Amino acid sequence: MELTPALASHLTKAQSHLTHLPGLYELYRTCFASTCETTAKLLAGGEAFVFTGDIPAMWLRDSSAQVRHYLPFAGEDTQLQALLEGLISRQAKYICIDPYANAFNENPDNSRWDEDETVLTPWTWERKYETDSLCYPVWLAWSYWQATGRTQVFTPQWREAAYKILDILRTEQSHREQSPYRFIRPWAVEQGNARETLQNNGLGTPIGYTGMTWSGFRPSDDACEYHYLIPANCFAAVILGELAAIAREAWQDEAFLRWKRCACGAKSCKGSKHTALSTTHALAGYMPMKRTG
Repeated sequence: MELTPALASHLTKAQSHLTHLPGLYELYRTCFASTCETTAKLLAGGEAFVFTGDIPAMWLRDSSAQVRHYLPFAGEDTQLQALLEGLISRQAKYICIDPYANAFNENPDNSRWDEDETVLTPWTWERKYETDSLCYPVWLAWSYWQATGRTQVFTPQWREAAYKILDILRTEQSHREQSPYRFIRPWAVEQGNARETLQNNGLGTPIGYTGMTWSGFRPSDDACEYHYLIPANCFAAVILGELAAIAREAWQDEAFLRWKRCACGAKSCKGSKHTALSTTHALAGYMPMKRTG
């Protein structure tokens, strides 16, 4: 799609500041405009699809990060608002379809990165469960709200997605006992490639309860070895607080808050970070495993 007015105006100003440095403006423009000009499209019905660029699928995490630098310009630009609100809406739709999937198709055409043994829908490009894939859409919607004051993004479907996110984060605190999620990539099992599949028939490596929430894969799409990914748990603690703020200030929804998912989840994740650090060092052989908080 073409640059929106606010983005075009910003680049004009940037050019006046960078012309004395040969090649810098051209580099900056290419990077700044890339998402809008090469990977974003508005769809019928007001949604937006932002694919990675080299793969014709949309990652929940990547699409959020791809538009991050546009947030400061969205306040008065209705075209940019349409793009960002359309993306936030599309992300919520995908989470409602399958909160365990990390990447989705533009259309329900059964396109796949690989034929994995897991629960797949026609919308699913890949179903590697990564905790941060659920965190980024909340962060994007919250950041957009903070930048524009527009609460229109918090639609009934977005609220449904928020409940699903909370359910998954809570379920994955007791992954082995409660989670329905399994992931097997057959060729990776045959080749002994532990980066592309989960061990133990798709369940993952053995874990104990810590209060943290489990992740099957890292943001790199490689399988976790120990599954309590500390940065992702820190991120989860942040977005749980953001969800509480949305429920309180945007929705005035005391029922959401009384559900106690936000407050209890944030406390549990934050309280277990010291445990996670100790456990991680212990598994690496640096210090005895102990609870520190």
